[in-house]
Amino acid sequence: MTLVLLTRGRRGYAGAMTRSAIQDTAASRPILVTGSHRSGTTWVGRMLALPSGVGYIHEPFNPLTVPPIGPLVDGFTFVHEGNEHLFRPALEQVLRYRWHRRLHHINGPKDATRLAAERFEALRSRIRGARPLMKDPMAILSAEWLAATFAMEIVVTVRHPAAFAVSLRRLSWRYDFSSLLSQRELMERLLAPYEDLLRQQERRPGDIIGEAAVLWLIIHHVIDGYRRRHPDWSVVRHEDLSADPIGGFARLYESLGLAFRPRIESKIRAVTGSGNPTEPKRDPVHGVRRDSRAIARRWRNELSNEEVARIRELTGPVAAKFYAEDEW
Repeated sequence: MTLVLLTRGRRGYAGAMTRSAIQDTAASRPILVTGSHRSGTTWVGRMLALPSGVGYIHEPFNPLTVPPIGPLVDGFTFVHEGNEHLFRPALEQVLRYRWHRRLHHINGPKDATRLAAERFEALRSRIRGARPLMKDPMAILSAEWLAATFAMEIVVTVRHPAAFAVSLRRLSWRYDFSSLLSQRELMERLLAPYEDLLRQQERRPGDIIGEAAVLWLIIHHVIDGYRRRHPDWSVVRHEDLSADPIGGFARLYESLGLAFRPRIESKIRAVTGSGNPTEPKRDPVHGVRRDSRAIARRWRNELSNEEVARIRELTGPVAAKFYAEDEW
């Protein structure tokens, strides 16, 4: 049994370099916060972007983003050396804060205010020369390319498959597996063991619980491969951060060469405390002010024993690499 912990190596900076020299070098590298959607990437990204020297960039790989950074599929796009010319120019602008999302439809003052806030945040980050932090679960399949191309520091979040499934059901989020099957390089390089399973899902889509379990399975198969190939990447379980947000974020800050100051600790306490709701009413998708400990346990009250057993069967040996017997 292998449990996912906050880990950090410095394989790329071996040799005679001191720790402070390592941190000085890493301090200018962009950060990618990714993982499956509904795994806490917004929460983690926003908490890591609290220092004034870090600039937050929201989901350029999201296919709903306007303008798109390239020919994104309706789901998870796989960028590699064969198609990078279609995405790299826009991503270079993204990391310079010179790429601006537009709301395709502005429905009232709330959308207009959000758009203005994003533009102001980008301008301020550009003026300050802030270290870019790109939060994007849709970039999970392109993480290796992003790390190699832009020397990104990678943070990957993982969430229990049952919590992931019930979260998708709560939001009625479905997934069309044909978008993965249409990407031949992706299937050959990362998802070959699951092609038959994905084709079955494409032909006969099941209910949302089964669909979510299969989606969790293939994403975390990829994440497990990353973990083996890149021991220098930070991989953190949502449940571990939820149980100890101060300790967990302090370790993440240290691993990324960020200063964990009292102001930041105070903000994290306020955002994760027990006085917060388990699900923000205004923004249940991207809201970060929540009771973190209650969220980690919530799925146990929303799934039947039969549903939990089914999720466990479908996610099988991949789930066992991340979660122990007693965590079901």
